[in-house]
Amino acid sequence: MLRYIINSNKRSSTFLISCFLILLLLSSIPAAISSLTTTQYIAEESIYKYGRGSYDILVRSAGGKTDFEKHEKLVEENYLTGGNGGISLAQYEEIKKIANVEVAAPVAVLGYFTNSSGAISLDIPKDRDHSKITTLKLTMATGLPESYSKPTTTHVVTLPIEHGIFANHSLSLKESPTSYNVSMLLPLFYNFIVGVDAEQERKLLGVDTKTLPLLNESLTMTTGKSGSKIPSLDLLVNEDSLSALQAKIEIRAPKRTTEELIEKLTSTGGSTYEDLLQDEFAQQPIKEQTLILDNSYKPFSKVTLGIDEYGKLIPSDPSIFGHLVTSSYFLTGRYSYEVSKNSGSDFTLVPHSDEKKTSYREVNQVGSLFQEEGGKLLFEPNVVGTYKGSDIANRKLDPSPLGLYSFSPVTWVSDMNGNAASGELKPNFTPDTFLPIPASALTNLAAAELLKGEYPIDAIRVRVAGITGYDKEAEVKILDVAKKIETLTGLETDIVAGASKKDVTVEVPAVSDYPAVGVVQEVWTTLGVSKSITEALSMLSLSITGILLIIVLTYAVVHTRTLFILRNQEIKLLRAIGWSTQEIAKMMIWEWVVKLGFAFAMSLVTLLILDLTLEINIDWLLTLSIQAAIILLLIATVWRETSKKQRQNIALSKEDEWRRNKGKSTSIFAIAQGNFFAQIGYNMWNLLLITVSGGLALFTLNLILAEKQQIGTTYLGAIVNAAGGTSLLMVVFATLSVLAFGIWETSRALVAKRRREITILQKIGWNSKNITYLIMCEIVTLFSVGALLMLLSGLGLFRIFYETYPLTISLQILTMLGFILLLLLASTAKVYQQINKPVR
Repeated sequence: MLRYIINSNKRSSTFLISCFLILLLLSSIPAAISSLTTTQYIAEESIYKYGRGSYDILVRSAGGKTDFEKHEKLVEENYLTGGNGGISLAQYEEIKKIANVEVAAPVAVLGYFTNSSGAISLDIPKDRDHSKITTLKLTMATGLPESYSKPTTTHVVTLPIEHGIFANHSLSLKESPTSYNVSMLLPLFYNFIVGVDAEQERKLLGVDTKTLPLLNESLTMTTGKSGSKIPSLDLLVNEDSLSALQAKIEIRAPKRTTEELIEKLTSTGGSTYEDLLQDEFAQQPIKEQTLILDNSYKPFSKVTLGIDEYGKLIPSDPSIFGHLVTSSYFLTGRYSYEVSKNSGSDFTLVPHSDEKKTSYREVNQVGSLFQEEGGKLLFEPNVVGTYKGSDIANRKLDPSPLGLYSFSPVTWVSDMNGNAASGELKPNFTPDTFLPIPASALTNLAAAELLKGEYPIDAIRVRVAGITGYDKEAEVKILDVAKKIETLTGLETDIVAGASKKDVTVEVPAVSDYPAVGVVQEVWTTLGVSKSITEALSMLSLSITGILLIIVLTYAVVHTRTLFILRNQEIKLLRAIGWSTQEIAKMMIWEWVVKLGFAFAMSLVTLLILDLTLEINIDWLLTLSIQAAIILLLIATVWRETSKKQRQNIALSKEDEWRRNKGKSTSIFAIAQGNFFAQIGYNMWNLLLITVSGGLALFTLNLILAEKQQIGTTYLGAIVNAAGGTSLLMVVFATLSVLAFGIWETSRALVAKRRREITILQKIGWNSKNITYLIMCEIVTLFSVGALLMLLSGLGLFRIFYETYPLTISLQILTMLGFILLLLLASTAKVYQQINKPVR
């Protein structure tokens, strides 16, 4: 019998294709499930390692969370740079005493304070015969064009030697025989100060006093310049809180004569130089030069710069200086965002509006300027140490969404017209910036209480004791501590552990003082990523494993029934020469055993190659167990089907008879529909195979794209998706192969079942095209119903777990229907070939 099986099938395309498909099932299903299991392990390991940052819980006052944050579960980097307090020092002390609170590090935003701006001097050579207009524009070098900044512009008009010099600002002037040396104030610079508990901060960051020096916990008094006693504010200055100054020098040759210039400039009438000399400034400069003065500004330090007549930086000691003014400072609100209506960005920055103007966020001035009546110095700055923010900045995979220490990368993607604009932006230390700047300096909580009153703290970052990574046990402990904090203090808590950072694009619109920037890319933090990943992988493994087993069972039934149809003449011949129905059934089972043995051996070779080349990390014990389960399921299904046929005496039922229509003859399409319903018992299994194989392929493709959108864009999700992407693609390939083979085999089976009827139709005058059309109508009816069920099952199953589809439904339907259409065209050619094939 074994020899007969081998000889009768060694040239059979059906046998070889069946072996290939079983090989595909025995290779792809175990590899996919094994890879999914490995992916789940990698995910849990990655979450344990990276899912916990420097702190676990963020404590804020009631109402501290925005609606955008609640809905999108996203927070921007340095999002606590705007705040008005809300947590008292007493509540902070209560939190520190709660069991299992290892670290409680507060953040108290004091605001933006002006710096001692310093000055810059410029050498302008004298000219005996000609006048010149020299313009010096000073701006922050953020990487954006000049129109996006507020330049400090000084115009100096130098006349022939005997007529002197004019300028639009009050300057200090030094004169030599060959040049004028003019000094002017630098642009106003702001220092962003944050109050912290330095001891808790070091514990939180895991650094020593060398990296983050000590801070006094209390305030000391000092005598100010006016002789009054004022607090001395100890400061730790961030050495990385530097801003590059850009100096642009333009020289123009005026059209006016010396006398006309003197007349114009001495009768200003309150007009600006830009108005008085508008036509002169409209001319192109005869010379221009731009200098980037790297690291020009340092918090709470005096800056002196000089530019010689050749445009080179020189040592200088200007005659005038600006002064630090602490009688006035600025508090800012949080940025407001919404989901972008523009396809070119994820979110849009919503400007703050008041009665006078729009700005990127709310900016409030506190106190009055020292020069104004009632102005009083709030403190005297006392720099006691420095730190480098880059040394203690968060790791890329650290989910802690509060980077007070370094500038989070911002890339300019496109301008307001949609033109590409590449380049990394630099920080602009002003209150009205849209950039997420870090702290310029740290001070103590006593200073925060002095300036903000009884509730100075904006947030507290809590780390839970006894946890080394993030897993289920850690999650329970973190939730317990968060609940205790809420019960004891009445404050709101957010679980930050299990979050991950991601790149997002933000559209920055125009405001009163600045034109539209366009689209920038920033680093934000997605909350709850770890939970989403574990839930998604659990759902994925369970769903795919179950559906794959259904595919195996369905394929076994369809293929076994198809074999009985395709080999009906052979079975009749074997019975004619004396084979019993039991022997025929035994032959069919042994044929399956041969296929399974060959496919099993080849699958081991295939899996070994995949393991070595694609680094899928196959779990061989799990793989062999799954293969054994699949083989047993196939053998059990085949045994059931052959036993059923044996009880029917290996005779085909009335399914092999064409449906006979009573009365008048109908159209070919109507006959095909009648045939479809007459064979509904056989067709149901074909429909099930199309539904589960095509539906699983559609579900898996949607799942790959959805996970990429929701968690794959996060740094943690990217690691997990990189580990599991291959296994999911293998699932898609296997299921689409089953679908393709199902359509091909069904087409052959229908022709084989109709062989006698096809002969009759040919004798009564039907040509091959009409017969092909009749059979293809029946196949199209079968696969139209199957395609509908496939789309409903695949898209419906996905909709249970997700609210929106990653691709439009119309695009997915057209793609799957296009795939099936290609298979049907190939089937048409096969049907036509079989119809014209002579009967042996």
